[in-house]
Amino acid sequence: MRPSVKLPRDWITDGHASAAEARTTRSARTLSVDARSRRGV
Repeated sequence: MRPSVKLPRDWITDGHASAAEARTTRSARTLSVDARSRRGV
């Protein structure tokens, strides 16, 4: 775990990283749901 005290630069980096991660996870989940529904058809 990283220390709870962060530099402002770390907050910005973490924000970008988490946003990109959320976007990737969301698109990956959507793709898997699409594949599952297609397979069901």
